[in-house]
Amino acid sequence: MEPFLQISQGPDGPVLSTMEGRLLTFFLVFVRCIALITSAPILNSRSVDRLVKGGLALGISLIVEAALPAHQYNIVNYMSLILLVCGEMLIGFMMGFTAQILYQSVGLAGEVIGQQAGFAIATALDPATEQDSALMEQIMLMIATLIILVSNMHLAFLQILAETFRVVPPGSVVGLNGLGKAGETIAATLSGAGRIPGFYEFSVRLAAPTVIALIALNVADGIMAKTSPQVNIMVIGFALRLVFGLFVLIITMPTMCLLIHDYLDRYPDWARTVMSWLRA
Repeated sequence: MEPFLQISQGPDGPVLSTMEGRLLTFFLVFVRCIALITSAPILNSRSVDRLVKGGLALGISLIVEAALPAHQYNIVNYMSLILLVCGEMLIGFMMGFTAQILYQSVGLAGEVIGQQAGFAIATALDPATEQDSALMEQIMLMIATLIILVSNMHLAFLQILAETFRVVPPGSVVGLNGLGKAGETIAATLSGAGRIPGFYEFSVRLAAPTVIALIALNVADGIMAKTSPQVNIMVIGFALRLVFGLFVLIITMPTMCLLIHDYLDRYPDWARTVMSWLRA
Protein backbone atom coordinates (compact mmCIF):
# COMPACT_ATOMS: atom_id res chain seq x y z
CA MET A 1 0.00 0.00 0.00
CA GLU A 2 1.32 3.44 -0.93
CA PRO A 3 1.68 5.99 1.88
CA PHE A 4 -1.00 8.69 2.20
CA LEU A 5 1.52 11.53 2.07
CA GLN A 6 4.55 11.40 -0.17
CA ILE A 7 7.56 13.63 -0.67
CA SER A 8 9.39 13.14 -3.94
CA GLN A 9 12.84 14.41 -4.78
CA GLY A 10 12.78 17.16 -7.40
CA PRO A 11 15.64 18.90 -9.19
CA ASP A 12 15.46 21.85 -6.74
CA GLY A 13 14.81 19.83 -3.60
CA PRO A 14 12.03 17.79 -2.01
CA VAL A 15 8.62 18.24 -3.66
CA LEU A 16 5.42 17.68 -1.69
CA SER A 17 2.77 15.32 -2.97
CA THR A 18 -0.57 16.65 -4.24
CA MET A 19 -2.47 15.96 -1.02
CA GLU A 20 0.24 17.36 1.19
CA GLY A 21 0.54 20.39 -1.11
CA ARG A 22 -3.18 21.00 -0.73
CA LEU A 23 -2.89 20.92 3.05
CA LEU A 24 0.01 23.36 2.96
CA THR A 25 -1.94 25.64 0.61
CA PHE A 26 -4.87 25.64 3.02
CA PHE A 27 -2.56 26.47 5.93
CA LEU A 28 -0.92 29.36 4.07
CA VAL A 29 -4.31 30.73 3.01
CA PHE A 30 -5.51 30.51 6.61
CA VAL A 31 -2.44 32.40 7.86
CA ARG A 32 -3.02 35.23 5.39
CA CYS A 33 -6.73 35.42 6.27
CA ILE A 34 -6.17 35.49 10.02
CA ALA A 35 -3.44 38.14 9.60
CA LEU A 36 -5.82 40.45 7.72
CA ILE A 37 -8.71 39.84 10.12
CA THR A 38 -6.58 40.61 13.19
CA SER A 39 -5.29 43.86 11.68
CA ALA A 40 -8.28 45.25 9.74
CA PRO A 41 -10.62 47.75 11.43
CA ILE A 42 -13.85 46.48 13.01
CA LEU A 43 -12.78 42.85 12.59
CA ASN A 44 -9.79 43.27 14.92
CA SER A 45 -11.91 44.68 17.72
CA ARG A 46 -11.61 42.87 21.04
CA SER A 47 -15.39 42.95 21.27
CA VAL A 48 -15.43 40.42 18.42
CA ASP A 49 -14.96 36.98 19.91
CA ARG A 50 -11.84 35.03 18.95
CA LEU A 51 -13.97 32.08 17.87
CA VAL A 52 -15.81 34.35 15.43
CA LYS A 53 -12.51 35.60 13.98
CA GLY A 54 -11.12 32.08 13.73
CA GLY A 55 -14.34 30.73 12.23
CA LEU A 56 -14.46 33.51 9.64
CA ALA A 57 -10.83 32.91 8.67
CA LEU A 58 -11.45 29.15 8.50
CA GLY A 59 -14.52 29.52 6.30
CA ILE A 60 -12.79 31.91 3.90
CA SER A 61 -9.75 29.63 3.76
CA LEU A 62 -11.87 26.60 2.81
CA ILE A 63 -13.56 28.52 -0.01
CA VAL A 64 -10.36 30.08 -1.34
CA GLU A 65 -8.34 26.87 -1.17
CA ALA A 66 -10.98 25.00 -3.15
CA ALA A 67 -10.82 27.64 -5.89
CA LEU A 68 -7.02 27.71 -6.14
CA PRO A 69 -5.21 25.38 -8.57
CA ALA A 70 -2.88 22.69 -7.29
CA HIS A 71 0.59 23.96 -6.50
CA GLN A 72 3.87 22.13 -6.00
CA TYR A 73 6.10 23.34 -3.17
CA ASN A 74 9.83 22.85 -2.98
CA ILE A 75 10.57 22.57 0.73
CA VAL A 76 14.33 22.50 1.31
CA ASN A 77 14.24 22.78 5.12
CA TYR A 78 12.19 24.16 7.96
CA MET A 79 13.51 27.65 7.32
CA SER A 80 11.92 27.73 3.85
CA LEU A 81 8.58 26.78 5.41
CA ILE A 82 8.93 29.52 8.03
CA LEU A 83 9.67 32.06 5.29
CA LEU A 84 6.51 31.02 3.44
CA VAL A 85 4.43 31.54 6.59
CA CYS A 86 6.07 34.89 7.34
CA GLY A 87 5.39 36.03 3.78
CA GLU A 88 1.69 35.21 4.14
CA MET A 89 1.52 37.05 7.46
CA LEU A 90 3.25 40.07 5.91
CA ILE A 91 0.73 40.28 3.07
CA GLY A 92 -2.26 40.01 5.39
CA PHE A 93 -0.93 42.52 7.92
CA MET A 94 -0.06 45.10 5.25
CA MET A 95 -3.54 44.90 3.72
CA GLY A 96 -5.17 45.29 7.13
CA PHE A 97 -2.77 48.00 8.30
CA THR A 98 -3.53 50.11 5.22
CA ALA A 99 -7.24 50.02 6.10
CA GLN A 100 -6.45 50.75 9.75
CA ILE A 101 -4.62 53.97 8.81
CA LEU A 102 -7.66 55.31 6.94
CA TYR A 103 -10.00 54.27 9.75
CA GLN A 104 -7.98 55.83 12.56
CA SER A 105 -7.77 59.17 10.74
CA VAL A 106 -11.45 59.66 11.62
CA GLY A 107 -10.68 58.97 15.28
CA LEU A 108 -7.87 61.52 15.23
CA ALA A 109 -10.29 64.16 13.94
CA GLY A 110 -12.66 63.35 16.79
CA GLU A 111 -9.84 63.71 19.31
CA VAL A 112 -8.94 67.16 17.92
CA ILE A 113 -12.58 68.25 18.10
CA GLY A 114 -12.85 66.97 21.66
CA GLN A 115 -9.75 68.87 22.73
CA GLN A 116 -11.09 72.16 21.37
CA ALA A 117 -14.67 71.68 22.58
CA GLY A 118 -13.68 70.83 26.14
CA PHE A 119 -14.41 67.10 25.99
CA ALA A 120 -10.80 66.15 26.71
CA ILE A 121 -11.62 65.36 30.35
CA ALA A 122 -14.44 63.05 29.28
CA THR A 123 -13.05 59.58 28.64
CA ALA A 124 -14.75 56.22 28.34
CA LEU A 125 -13.72 52.61 27.93
CA ASP A 126 -13.18 51.79 24.27
CA PRO A 127 -14.62 48.28 23.65
CA ALA A 128 -12.32 47.83 20.65
CA THR A 129 -9.06 48.29 22.60
CA GLU A 130 -10.34 47.91 26.19
CA GLN A 131 -8.55 51.15 27.09
CA ASP A 132 -9.75 54.60 28.07
CA SER A 133 -9.91 57.00 25.13
CA ALA A 134 -11.46 60.38 24.32
CA LEU A 135 -15.24 60.34 24.15
CA MET A 136 -15.43 62.32 20.90
CA GLU A 137 -12.88 59.97 19.32
CA GLN A 138 -15.10 57.00 20.09
CA ILE A 139 -18.14 58.78 18.68
CA MET A 140 -16.35 59.53 15.41
CA LEU A 141 -15.08 55.95 15.14
CA MET A 142 -18.60 54.66 15.72
CA ILE A 143 -19.85 56.91 12.92
CA ALA A 144 -17.08 55.60 10.64
CA THR A 145 -18.02 52.02 11.58
CA LEU A 146 -21.67 52.65 10.73
CA ILE A 147 -20.67 54.19 7.39
CA ILE A 148 -18.51 51.17 6.58
CA LEU A 149 -21.25 48.67 7.43
CA VAL A 150 -24.14 50.57 5.81
CA SER A 151 -22.25 51.15 2.54
CA ASN A 152 -20.90 47.55 2.47
CA MET A 153 -17.30 48.76 2.62
CA HIS A 154 -16.49 45.85 4.91
CA LEU A 155 -16.87 43.63 1.86
CA ALA A 156 -13.91 45.51 0.34
CA PHE A 157 -11.69 43.74 2.89
CA LEU A 158 -12.81 40.37 1.53
CA GLN A 159 -12.50 41.62 -2.05
CA ILE A 160 -8.93 42.76 -1.50
CA LEU A 161 -8.16 39.52 0.31
CA ALA A 162 -9.39 37.52 -2.68
CA GLU A 163 -7.34 39.67 -5.07
CA THR A 164 -4.17 39.06 -3.09
CA PHE A 165 -4.36 35.35 -3.90
CA ARG A 166 -4.49 36.22 -7.60
CA VAL A 167 -1.65 38.74 -7.50
CA VAL A 168 0.51 36.89 -4.95
CA PRO A 169 -0.52 33.19 -4.84
CA PRO A 170 0.05 31.25 -1.61
CA GLY A 171 3.62 30.10 -1.30
CA SER A 172 4.97 32.76 -3.64
CA VAL A 173 8.09 34.50 -2.51
CA VAL A 174 7.18 38.05 -1.53
CA GLY A 175 9.04 40.61 -3.61
CA LEU A 176 11.52 41.89 -1.06
CA ASN A 177 12.72 44.52 -3.52
CA GLY A 178 9.21 45.97 -3.54
CA LEU A 179 8.81 46.19 0.23
CA GLY A 180 10.37 49.67 0.18
CA LYS A 181 7.88 50.80 -2.46
CA ALA A 182 5.02 49.25 -0.48
CA GLY A 183 6.24 51.13 2.60
CA GLU A 184 6.32 54.35 0.59
CA THR A 185 2.72 53.74 -0.48
CA ILE A 186 1.64 53.26 3.13
CA ALA A 187 3.60 56.37 4.10
CA ALA A 188 1.74 58.24 1.37
CA THR A 189 -1.51 57.49 3.20
CA LEU A 190 0.00 59.33 6.17
CA SER A 191 1.48 62.32 4.37
CA GLY A 192 -0.85 62.55 1.37
CA ALA A 193 -0.02 62.14 -2.31
CA GLY A 194 -1.51 63.92 -5.27
CA ARG A 195 -5.19 64.68 -4.87
CA ILE A 196 -5.68 62.12 -2.11
CA PRO A 197 -5.40 63.67 1.37
CA GLY A 198 -3.16 61.93 3.84
CA PHE A 199 -3.87 60.73 7.36
CA TYR A 200 -3.18 64.02 9.17
CA GLU A 201 -4.42 66.24 6.35
CA PHE A 202 -7.78 64.49 6.26
CA SER A 203 -8.12 64.66 10.05
CA VAL A 204 -7.48 68.41 9.99
CA ARG A 205 -9.99 68.90 7.17
CA LEU A 206 -12.61 66.92 9.03
CA ALA A 207 -12.14 68.83 12.27
CA ALA A 208 -11.57 72.25 10.66
CA PRO A 209 -15.18 73.60 10.70
CA THR A 210 -15.69 72.85 14.39
CA VAL A 211 -12.22 74.03 15.38
CA ILE A 212 -12.52 77.30 13.44
CA ALA A 213 -15.95 77.98 14.96
CA LEU A 214 -14.59 77.35 18.47
CA ILE A 215 -11.61 79.63 17.84
CA ALA A 216 -14.04 82.38 16.82
CA LEU A 217 -15.96 81.72 20.02
CA ASN A 218 -12.78 82.07 22.07
CA VAL A 219 -12.07 85.41 20.39
CA ALA A 220 -15.60 86.54 21.28
CA ASP A 221 -15.02 85.42 24.88
CA GLY A 222 -11.83 87.46 25.01
CA ILE A 223 -13.58 90.58 23.74
CA MET A 224 -16.38 90.07 26.23
CA ALA A 225 -13.88 89.66 29.07
CA LYS A 226 -12.28 92.99 28.18
CA THR A 227 -15.55 94.90 27.76
CA SER A 228 -17.32 93.35 30.76
CA PRO A 229 -14.74 92.43 33.44
CA GLN A 230 -17.49 91.77 36.00
CA VAL A 231 -18.72 88.76 34.00
CA ASN A 232 -17.11 85.45 35.03
CA ILE A 233 -16.15 84.49 31.49
CA MET A 234 -14.30 81.33 32.58
CA VAL A 235 -17.48 79.69 33.83
CA ILE A 236 -19.68 80.93 31.01
CA GLY A 237 -17.08 80.27 28.32
CA PHE A 238 -16.62 76.62 29.26
CA ALA A 239 -20.35 75.91 29.03
CA LEU A 240 -20.59 77.86 25.79
CA ARG A 241 -17.77 75.83 24.20
CA LEU A 242 -19.53 72.57 25.04
CA VAL A 243 -22.91 73.66 23.69
CA PHE A 244 -21.55 75.55 20.67
CA GLY A 245 -19.17 72.69 19.78
CA LEU A 246 -22.01 70.16 19.77
CA PHE A 247 -24.18 72.55 17.76
CA VAL A 248 -21.55 73.02 15.05
CA LEU A 249 -20.84 69.28 15.03
CA ILE A 250 -24.52 68.49 14.46
CA ILE A 251 -24.79 71.07 11.68
CA THR A 252 -21.71 69.78 9.85
CA MET A 253 -22.35 66.06 10.45
CA PRO A 254 -23.99 65.32 7.04
CA THR A 255 -21.01 66.82 5.20
CA MET A 256 -18.57 65.02 7.51
CA CYS A 257 -20.25 61.70 6.78
CA LEU A 258 -19.89 62.27 3.04
CA LEU A 259 -16.20 63.13 3.47
CA ILE A 260 -15.62 60.04 5.61
CA HIS A 261 -17.37 57.84 3.05
CA ASP A 262 -15.34 59.23 0.15
CA TYR A 263 -12.07 58.87 2.06
CA LEU A 264 -12.64 55.32 3.27
CA ASP A 265 -13.84 54.35 -0.20
CA ARG A 266 -10.27 54.85 -1.45
CA TYR A 267 -9.02 51.82 0.49
CA PRO A 268 -9.17 49.36 -2.46
CA ASP A 269 -6.99 51.66 -4.57
CA TRP A 270 -4.38 52.02 -1.83
CA ALA A 271 -4.45 48.29 -1.11
CA ARG A 272 -3.99 47.37 -4.78
CA THR A 273 -1.02 49.72 -5.00
CA VAL A 274 0.59 48.09 -1.97
CA MET A 275 -0.26 44.67 -3.37
CA SER A 276 1.43 45.41 -6.70
CA TRP A 277 4.75 45.99 -4.95
CA LEU A 278 4.54 42.68 -3.09
CA ARG A 279 4.79 40.59 -6.23
CA ALA A 280 7.77 38.28 -6.42
